[in-house]
Amino acid sequence: MAYRIERGEPLPDALRRVFVEQVEEAARLLAQAPQGIHAAIHDARRAMRRARAAQALLRAGLDAEQWAACSATLREAGSRLSPLRDAQSMVEAIEGHLQEAGIELDEAARARLLRSLRARRERIVAAGAPALRAARAALGRAAGEAASLFAGFDERALARGLASARRRLDRAFEDVRLAPHDADALHRLRQRARVHWLQLELVAAAWPAVLGAQAAEAKRLSQSLGDERDLQLLDGWLAQRRAPLPGGRALPVVREDIAGLRARLRARAFRLAARIGAEPPGRFARRVRSLRAASGN
Repeated sequence: MAYRIERGEPLPDALRRVFVEQVEEAARLLAQAPQGIHAAIHDARRAMRRARAAQALLRAGLDAEQWAACSATLREAGSRLSPLRDAQSMVEAIEGHLQEAGIELDEAARARLLRSLRARRERIVAAGAPALRAARAALGRAAGEAASLFAGFDERALARGLASARRRLDRAFEDVRLAPHDADALHRLRQRARVHWLQLELVAAAWPAVLGAQAAEAKRLSQSLGDERDLQLLDGWLAQRRAPLPGGRALPVVREDIAGLRARLRARAFRLAARIGAEPPGRFARRVRSLRAASGN
């Protein structure tokens, strides 16, 4: 079924279904990863993010220790896959982000960078078989733990969960405004924007034209920050290079262009975050709850 709470679907059943479907899909993709490992890891991580966004609705009703225990298994699975995905993201930054932004590279320089990044990626993937097995094992445990995860979850709990996630997004944005170049702060903002986006997708059936549009804006925020991070990783790798680029622009100039592109992506993300944050979290959650009630849930 779709990644959403269907109208008329009881909340405990809907969220348990969504969680288990996404966890099982991630495990299925990782099982076939050797036949298309980069796409499989990308899609598996997307399914895991969806499962974690649904799980995050529980956070407001748990203390810190309970939440840590609840979220540990999926967090472990995600952390196992991060180095493999990051290696591919750097290749995609050269193949896509730079060209789309008009950052020119001499063909010989571009080819050399891609060869180096692809070789690095394949070394990481070749050493990543234990990480894939560990991630699949963690996903298997997560699916088994889901039976009672959402038992008793109701509309009030949903509103609390939505408001809690929005407050965390707002706090992350405040942190970034104080330190706009801090990688850890940007990382938290990206994670929390993604949770807000995916939770909006879960409830969008209550009024697709409105909540779907809000989900699309939150997705743009998450993706802008994701592109910025890909470029951050690429720039960090370029900073460690000793060999000059062949026949083209000087490496420091390319890095300056990347810094400019990252700044534009951050500016776009900050505008979106400010717009999303214009509605207070409690009011946002009450509005969603009212829309769900008006639509017959």
